[in-house]
Amino acid sequence: MSKTQPYFYLLGLYFILPDIFINYVIQFRKIILPGTPYRFLFTVLIILIPISNFLFAQEPVPPDIISINGKVLNGNNHAPLDYATISIFSVVDSGLIGGGVSNENGMFSIESKSMPFFIEVKFLGFLSKKMGPYEVQSNQKEVTLGEIILTEDAESLAEVDVIAERSQMQLKLDKRIYNVEKDLANTGANAAEILDNIPSVEVDMDGGVSLRGSGNVRILIDGKPSAMLGMSGAEALMLLQGDMIERIEIVTNPSSRYEAEGDVGIINIILKKNKKTGLNGAITATVGYPQNHSLGVNLNYKKGKFNLFGGYSLNYRRTPGRGYLYQEVYTADTTEISEQISDRMRGGLGNTFRLGSDFYLNDKNTITLSANIRPAISENTTNLRYLDFSNGGNLAREITRDDTETETKRDYEANLNYVKTFKKKERKFTVDAQWSISNDLEESDVVERNLNTGSEIEQRVENLEGGQNWLVQSDYIHPFAKNGKFETGVRNAFRNINNDYKVEQLNNGEWQIFGDFLDDFTYRENIYAAYAMAGNKTGKISYQGGIRAEYTDITLTSESEQSRNRKRYLNWFPSTHLSYEFNEKNSLQLSYSYRVTRPRFRLLLPFSNYSDSRNFSQGNPDLDPTFTHSIELGYLKYWKTGSFFSSLYYRYSTGAIDRVVFVDSTGNSIRVPFNLSTEISGGYEANINQKITGWWRINFNLNVFWFTRDGEHLGQSFDASTFRYNFRINSQWNLPKDFNAQANWMFRSPYTDTQSDLKLMSVLDLSLSKDILKKKATITLSVQDVFNSRIWRGVIDHEDFYRDYEFQWRVRQYLLSFTYIINQNPNKKSSGGPDVDDMMDL
Repeated sequence: MSKTQPYFYLLGLYFILPDIFINYVIQFRKIILPGTPYRFLFTVLIILIPISNFLFAQEPVPPDIISINGKVLNGNNHAPLDYATISIFSVVDSGLIGGGVSNENGMFSIESKSMPFFIEVKFLGFLSKKMGPYEVQSNQKEVTLGEIILTEDAESLAEVDVIAERSQMQLKLDKRIYNVEKDLANTGANAAEILDNIPSVEVDMDGGVSLRGSGNVRILIDGKPSAMLGMSGAEALMLLQGDMIERIEIVTNPSSRYEAEGDVGIINIILKKNKKTGLNGAITATVGYPQNHSLGVNLNYKKGKFNLFGGYSLNYRRTPGRGYLYQEVYTADTTEISEQISDRMRGGLGNTFRLGSDFYLNDKNTITLSANIRPAISENTTNLRYLDFSNGGNLAREITRDDTETETKRDYEANLNYVKTFKKKERKFTVDAQWSISNDLEESDVVERNLNTGSEIEQRVENLEGGQNWLVQSDYIHPFAKNGKFETGVRNAFRNINNDYKVEQLNNGEWQIFGDFLDDFTYRENIYAAYAMAGNKTGKISYQGGIRAEYTDITLTSESEQSRNRKRYLNWFPSTHLSYEFNEKNSLQLSYSYRVTRPRFRLLLPFSNYSDSRNFSQGNPDLDPTFTHSIELGYLKYWKTGSFFSSLYYRYSTGAIDRVVFVDSTGNSIRVPFNLSTEISGGYEANINQKITGWWRINFNLNVFWFTRDGEHLGQSFDASTFRYNFRINSQWNLPKDFNAQANWMFRSPYTDTQSDLKLMSVLDLSLSKDILKKKATITLSVQDVFNSRIWRGVIDHEDFYRDYEFQWRVRQYLLSFTYIINQNPNKKSSGGPDVDDMMDL
């Protein structure tokens, strides 16, 4: 029996487990871990058995194998060169018989066939070096080559500079990578603002994130769901400071290895972590107007088999926003006219602590432990004015409503990661486990005054959310043939959320529950998944196919409704990727995937906010998931000074979810989500990244998008169709005396949604930076939204009502930032590690 067979047998048992074994597991759970789902215990069993097998089993070494050792050094300063490539060739026929890379100390130890050989050592930016031939003596087990000195190659270094300039955005057929720390427009920004600067991504007036025009996108941190995103997602992104983010990956048509959640794809936020030897990092301080002040420290220390990384971010932000609403409500004999003016201020003090360590047990086994803690407190105010007019257009009534809210958040997260590599390249086994807990308490004091009568209403609102998440997954990659690869894995995710909500009103000196605004809502979500996929390459054609199974068990409980709603379903999600490589710089890919979007927690809540007593949102516990078929055809070409990427995409969704606004005869509105039948959408996306001159580079992104939706609710038709386009232009200039400038222009065309006609939006950001202290530090001055035009405007023209509205959740900002690099030479060329490999895949 091979070492991998027990793993595959257990993967099969995961779906065909006999009832008698389930009973044993259930009894064990009752005694040892009461309340733990039995499939969670079984998944841990699946993972632990192959871990012990991989950890303690030793691979036999054939008797004709020798070990070749050496150390690669920089000829200028004798510093070690990590990730240098060492190739071993046979003297007889010059065939490749072994190879590997140097570690962080420049050292390597490579197993090879015992025969006469010569070697070639390569490192990006240096002249390659050939050594040998070497004769191997009888019964010799080791050959020590000593120090190998490489010298820099001026012509090659120039090519490295070109690659480095392209690295702000890296294009691959299956994903796009945005190195956000290299974008001056992101200085001092939070995660929501950074996402709003990325092509094809949009953050709406409620803080919701959409990709290619759809809000059904999955957001991950370091490839996994995270407590740092909290339970609301949108607010959490505003609390995540950009100085902790290294890059953002956009995966528009994921394969079966990814969870099936998110019909338009995945946004993966990668936090900073360095693996360079010694102590290195960066310190960033930002001051801004309106108040936006932050201090971020990211450090990394690596020595031998130990790598410690951590970060701390402190930020204080007060973000003003405003809104306006004009509304007409039509009844049988009259028209009710009203206006609403809103001013708001959000933000407060936030902290983020991040600490982790890599333990290199040996050259094939690594364990990583990490933890995140984020406490935050915000003071949010909302001031509303309601103006009601008579039929003659005269002001009949004026009401003010002032809401002062204190929000306290606590997020905790712990992660464990194990990686096992093998002698065979690309063969890998990984285990990930995660536990997180989140608490969010919102307490509001509300005073509503009628300025005509002098009457006053006092209310208070309390909203407490608490959640706990468990995640355990295991993945195994097994290469075969020359270019083939088989992957498989299992994943269990458990999520429990409790939401206590109540609104009280002061009546005759006593606080009493107001209306029906009282509920204790519980959400339980268990998702069990397994996948298998395989791919290979024949000539210029690469192909990959996979299947993923996900069993979903969701239970919703509402005390006020005295209801319990449980939904369970098993779904299969296939994926296929085909690519044709015309040459190393031109490739074409066709992909298909089937995905699901489960209703977010906020969409299920009976109540979510009562700041505005005339316009509020309500959830729908009866929402069903949306299932989507997605097809994409992409073309990628790159050349010495730039690259071009284009994509045609098409999606067919059933059970599409959209929020519908209803207005009663008094003018009060409620926005409720519903499954509105089917949606067909598609579009074309193009990206051009071009170096115009040695000091000027431009990136242009265009997304043309259309959709049609068929929907009906309570006899009303909500059919809709639209055509829209967005484009972004990013221009960067390398100026004399270490100055750099950047302009970022975004344009969004008008378009029609289910009920609204949205107006165009155009936004310009400008930034200027200068390197100082021998390029160890950088000062950046930026203006975000130069013309203060990042405003959402729309019109709803319904047979029962008409409304014209606008909302601005962030006004123009001025930011000054200082960044200091610790023990990192900004002129040092890349070490030739994984980042460079990624760039070469452009």
